[in-house]
Amino acid sequence: MERIGIRGFYQLLAPTERRLPTVNEILRGATVREDIFDKNRNELRYFILANLVRIGLYLPVGYGLWQLGAQTAFGLWIVVNMIHLLSLLSEVYKRYLLRMVERRRQIFRQAERPSPPPEPVTRGYFSPKLPETIDNYRRIGMERWRKIVVRFVERLSTGPVNDLSTRRGLLEFQHVTIVSEKVHLVAGTISVLLVVPFFRYQDWPFAAYGAFLVLLDLYLVLLQRYHRVRIWNALRLEHGG
Repeated sequence: MERIGIRGFYQLLAPTERRLPTVNEILRGATVREDIFDKNRNELRYFILANLVRIGLYLPVGYGLWQLGAQTAFGLWIVVNMIHLLSLLSEVYKRYLLRMVERRRQIFRQAERPSPPPEPVTRGYFSPKLPETIDNYRRIGMERWRKIVVRFVERLSTGPVNDLSTRRGLLEFQHVTIVSEKVHLVAGTISVLLVVPFFRYQDWPFAAYGAFLVLLDLYLVLLQRYHRVRIWNALRLEHGG
């Protein structure tokens, strides 16, 4: 997998602090911190199945675009699915690395983390704004949506992925929500581009399905912002303007 470039795609996706060594580095004795090993292992099944689900959700869109003869949008659909396929392969690659490290017993436990916790993002687009409150988000059903998504993630994961019991864990999680929001913003924009031909040619069944995918990503974007509002309240941080 490293020879065909999967390592480069894996490095693009994996946070620097959670990145695993290469095969050669492991063979030379590189070790992995226990907490990093656990986080990668716990989230592995979720990311594999999440990419499979996303590919499955896009299949009807591809069929509809093929039927319409919308070549540009169909080309974009192919690119999107290739990205998800590469993401899937990077998770398979990660699974191999984890098994390799575990088999060679190159996992070590570190009593204290030397690095300071990440700084909270208190300004800019990704910081919670004044109108963003827990009550306002609950009015649009976000708490119910949060419970559904959390249940879905927990069932697909093999253990806790995020530690929300400490200040450090909350600060790390707020960075995770920013990355997730960026992903769903991009995915939602792509979904809009993919469904435009259905509205243009008045193919209403596929247009309705495409609109559902756009709405799904929109709610996942709002969910990440709702997460940060809850974190901000727990940490007693000020909301941005």
